Amino acid sequence: MSWKRYSTSEREAIAADYDQSADRAQRTADRLAADGKTVAAGTYQRSAEERRQIADAAREGSDALNEYFNG
Repeated sequence: MSWKRYSTSEREAIAADYDQSADRAQRTADRLAADGKTVAAGTYQRSAEERRQIADAAREGSDALNEYFNG
């Protein structure tokens, strides 16, 4: 299988997008938790964590990003 080689600028953009998405998910999780909706808050919390992992993989390198998406 041939994996995509992401350029540095592509990886930076992917990381920034996923960081923003993680921040939004975290804010939603915090709001839901404050309202006592712990199950829904947990779902958004896990989503935020996963998005941060993708952002970290993008910052690490093309191979790490491909491994996350395809591994």
